[in-house]
Amino acid sequence: MKQRLVLIALLTAIVAGAAYIAAQKPQLPGALQALAVGDLVRFEIFDEPQPAPATAFLDRAGNSVNLASFPGQVVLANFWATWCVPCLAEMPALNRLQQRMGSEKFRVITISLDRKGFAVIDPFFAENGIDALAAYLDRSNKLSLEVGATGLPTTVLIGADGRWLGRYIGDADWDSAAMARFLEVAIESEKDGF
Repeated sequence: MKQRLVLIALLTAIVAGAAYIAAQKPQLPGALQALAVGDLVRFEIFDEPQPAPATAFLDRAGNSVNLASFPGQVVLANFWATWCVPCLAEMPALNRLQQRMGSEKFRVITISLDRKGFAVIDPFFAENGIDALAAYLDRSNKLSLEVGATGLPTTVLIGADGRWLGRYIGDADWDSAAMARFLEVAIESEKDGF
């Protein structure tokens, strides 16, 4: 009888422990990989977050910034150009994503590879109602090469601690419900630490 009680207590502890683990918030990267459906199956999530490339790019005022320049925020950085048709097609969705989810914990930024810089970016943004996105410039294309932008658009996900979590090559439906859930998990996991 005593052995049976010990066995029941042990099984109860195992079940309680499993329930506790299952109730915890999902952690990166497995939680993100589990949410990869639709367009998201093309999102390459690294097994371990990596240091983000430190190569500088320029803000509108000409100041140098890098992918780790947004401490405390999960950053979705989209590499694009005004001559890239798929980039232009997805820009309104990125704008809506920033409008809906942008906060002190999350932001969408655009990093243009246009050699003519803001002289071509600003008119495109104005003509297409892109009013929520911060525009940056990687005129040398050095950073885009470092993040493996083998084509445009390419989008990278940077954690709140400045580490690189993953990369998406190609255009996507950035304001879909599946994408919102994917990014919510990234934001919550980063907030809680992993």
